Amino acid sequence: MVYILLGATHPHELRTRGESYRLGLEAIVKEHKLEKHVIFHNRFVELKELTEFIGSADLYITPYLDEAQSTSEP
Repeated sequence: MVYILLGATHPHELRTRGESYRLGLEAIVKEHKLEKHVIFHNRFVELKELTEFIGSADLYITPYLDEAQSTSEP
């Protein structure tokens, strides 16, 4: 099984905390030796590519409360 964490850090998060959250997640993955099972795609993807990722997923988890929102603008 492979988990993909897709998306760039939100600009507000970058301004206030930098990449500390993402780096913390990456450290946890490394600590538990899960690098073969967790892939970080630290970049914004356009809607077409996003739908390809979602379409190929067995499970899709989003941080948004509104089910109609699948992305935030960069």
